[in-house]
Amino acid sequence: MRCCCGWFVLAAVLLLGLPCLAQVSPDPGFTALFDGRSMNGWVFAGDGSITLEHGELVTHKGMGLLWYSRRKFTNYILRVVYRQTSDHDNSGVFIKIGPKKPVGKQGAMYGVNHGYEVQIDDTDDSYHRTGCIYSLASCPKDDLPWQEWHTLEIHVVGRTIDVYLNGRHMSHFVETQPVPPKKEAWEPDRHLRPLAGYIGVQNDFDDKGRDNHVHFRLVEIKELP
Repeated sequence: MRCCCGWFVLAAVLLLGLPCLAQVSPDPGFTALFDGRSMNGWVFAGDGSITLEHGELVTHKGMGLLWYSRRKFTNYILRVVYRQTSDHDNSGVFIKIGPKKPVGKQGAMYGVNHGYEVQIDDTDDSYHRTGCIYSLASCPKDDLPWQEWHTLEIHVVGRTIDVYLNGRHMSHFVETQPVPPKKEAWEPDRHLRPLAGYIGVQNDFDDKGRDNHVHFRLVEIKELP
């Protein structure tokens, strides 16, 4: 007998309004680090939480860091699909964290000071908004609807980092280039990061202390020579 379970599940979703799992398959050539099915390999550090809800990673309060613990990466394209739930949501994608693991309550700040953050925040200035290397490399304003799904691509080759938002080139950063001085305690320390490092996603408050709920439905990576 042919199984019709899938149709019953779909009918339940449509008729009862049940949430549908946001499982997404990686593109050819990419490996999914998070695909909506589990948080295997991911470790949380810091305050607040990032939880798995209906196939998506969802940020709560902060500041914290969910990082991929199974290995470090050197040259790669990191692709992250995310959605904000309000126009003031604040989060970020971290790369090149190291040489140590960002563990424990201080792990989130270790990621800040020993990694680079690609910012997700539509409210701040050119060095602190979506698509920039936080406080180090500026980017243009994106003017995208915050409630829709967007794709960040981070290209890392040696000491060069390029960030794309929905295919638009947002920022270019060479680690040895001059950068603005550190002005605030929450901005990253100015020093070279290791060539190989961990990656992660951040949960945080906004500048008025409000909770933020940023959703991530896919984190995938394509390693380069």
